[in-house]
Amino acid sequence: MLFAAVVGLTLADVAVKPRIDSVSLFKNGYAVVMRSLDVPNPGAYVIEKIPQASLGTLWFSATEGTELASVETTSSEQSGSRPIENLDEVLRANVGKKIIVRYSSSDSKQLELAGNLLSASGQVVVIKADTTQVLPKSSIYHVLGANGDLVYTTETKTTKKGLRLTTKGKGGKIYLVSLERGMTWSPGYAIDLTDKKNLRVTAKSTVLNDLEDISGAEVRFVTGFPNVPFATAMEPLTSGASVDQFVAMLNGIGVQNMPATRGGFGGGGMMTQNAAFAGREISYGDAMPTSPVEGQQVEDLFFYRQPDVNLGPGQRAFYTLFRANAEYKEVYSWDVAEQTTPQNQYNGYRPGQPNMDPTEEVWHTLQFKNTAGQPFTTGAASVFKNGQIIGQDTMKYVSSGSTAELKISKALDVHPESDEQEVSRERGAIRRPADNYPVWDLVTLKGTLKITNMKNESVHTRVTKEITGEVAETTMEPVVTKTSKGLRSMNSSAKIVWNSDIDAGKSITLTYSYKIYVPSQN
Repeated sequence: MLFAAVVGLTLADVAVKPRIDSVSLFKNGYAVVMRSLDVPNPGAYVIEKIPQASLGTLWFSATEGTELASVETTSSEQSGSRPIENLDEVLRANVGKKIIVRYSSSDSKQLELAGNLLSASGQVVVIKADTTQVLPKSSIYHVLGANGDLVYTTETKTTKKGLRLTTKGKGGKIYLVSLERGMTWSPGYAIDLTDKKNLRVTAKSTVLNDLEDISGAEVRFVTGFPNVPFATAMEPLTSGASVDQFVAMLNGIGVQNMPATRGGFGGGGMMTQNAAFAGREISYGDAMPTSPVEGQQVEDLFFYRQPDVNLGPGQRAFYTLFRANAEYKEVYSWDVAEQTTPQNQYNGYRPGQPNMDPTEEVWHTLQFKNTAGQPFTTGAASVFKNGQIIGQDTMKYVSSGSTAELKISKALDVHPESDEQEVSRERGAIRRPADNYPVWDLVTLKGTLKITNMKNESVHTRVTKEITGEVAETTMEPVVTKTSKGLRSMNSSAKIVWNSDIDAGKSITLTYSYKIYVPSQN
């Protein structure tokens, strides 16, 4: 029995290539890769392509009855050959052969010399003809084989590294998991408004694979914000770093989280995407291949699933994640600019001088409920109607059952006008000698908002005005949301929202007034 055990542990290493079983892709170029390999007998197995894992994410496990005795790095020297790349390598590879060289003399004459090549190291060659001659390599421009047998390849030696896994017990499987860079996904949405009451949303994923070959694996597309502070630091087992390099890396990142890597994970970011469409008039999404699979919620992350993916390194693939229908509302939204700076400095207007801000604009927006049964992750959303693209916006994260809102285009036929005036000022209303601003005035302002519908149909409008100060009066029964002021703030803040329908060719006028404390200018 002792002899059998020793023989089992001293058999030659078996080279193996783990199979990728599944990949979970983040949107920042990182992926959690699950691999497996068969170990039919106890012994030593060498993984020749080492996973380039992030610090702390490389782990191994085994099926029941299979014991993973050790994991260690290996290295071996391998000989090979490659094509010669330049004239210097041709000369060095053919030392000892009879050659003919053509070269330029110091007076620029074109000469030829035939003989045995004795040496080609350094900056000169030594050729034995009738006499032994030394020529600068820089003067040689052509080399021929006197017998037509020049060598055009050169021998190479490389060091190949691997991971040796030694197993005991019975045969089974070894599993590896690691976070690696090299795969990502880009989400996108097509919103079709061809139907006047119900829209169709189609979600897609474009996969970019620069990692390695994937065959029949499940790929999961992750949305969420996992905390992975050491993503850019390499796992010491597989990085090949020296002790000094590894310690320097640890000193560089410290023991605190790395903010630059945290922000890159999850649904808060998106790849820039450009959308284009041309073709016949269709309901967008009907012609797209789809095999939607129900996603999976794991704690605070959501995984869209795509089974049976076959994708080689350098390849890209398009997958439809899901489709959903929902009722929608078109809203013409006007967000009126705030007039107060964070330092409580009001861009004040003298009585009788209105604010006619040329940057005021109304956006044609789209509102609809997420009925897909799974969240919308952040991505580019293109809006289509009758086969034509009419706008594009960023779909921000929307939980299942919540309301999504997208900008379609600027509403050039819905005209906004704003006018805000100072109507009174109580000077020295508050005195605080110890403050940076010891004297404060209480200013009362009145604003007038007019919005005109020049379209040939009625529109639903939403006008939002955020203010710093205390709302005094409003018209048209808006929703007013107040916030408490901070301990060091002189003013609270509020948001006023009006929702109104405007018939074709008609206007509405909204008014409001509020009071704000501002530093006295006297």
